[in-house]
Amino acid sequence: MPIAPELIQEMQTYYHHRAAEYDASMDYDQPEVVAQLACVIERIRQLVAGKKVLEIACGPCFWTQHIYDCTHSVLATDYNQSTLDQAAFKQLPTDQVQLQQANAYHLSDIPTDFDAALAIDWLAHVPKSKMPSFLEGLHQHLHEQG
Repeated sequence: MPIAPELIQEMQTYYHHRAAEYDASMDYDQPEVVAQLACVIERIRQLVAGKKVLEIACGPCFWTQHIYDCTHSVLATDYNQSTLDQAAFKQLPTDQVQLQQANAYHLSDIPTDFDAALAIDWLAHVPKSKMPSFLEGLHQHLHEQG
C-alpha cells in the first residue's frame, strides 16, 4: 500500500527538525562512543577501500566522515535535504564526497556504477516487507566484481 502524501510530509517535517540533532541523538558527538565504534569503523574502511561507494540514508554523514578518505569516492544520499545540509557542515572534500537527495526505495536518479553500498543506520528502518524490494533496487546500482 502506498504511503499517503500527508505521512511523507509529516516524516519530512520530523526529520527536518531533528537533522541538527542526529549525531547527538546517537551519541556520535561523544568521543568515547566513537572510540567504541573504532573496530566497526576500521572494518568498514577495509571493506570499502578503493571502492566507489553509494551510501543510502547518510544523515549528517557520521559514517561518511570516517571512511571517505580510503574510498575511490562516496555518493552520500538522504531523503531529507535538511540532513544533507547538516552533512555539508562537516566540509567533506567535494572531489571525493558528493551529497545527493534521494529516496532509498526509488533510486532512479542515481548512477549504476558503484562497487559498494553503505546503509548502516538505514537498515533498521526498512520494514521486513520492503527489504527484498529495497535490496533489489539497491543491487541494480552495483556492478559485479570478478
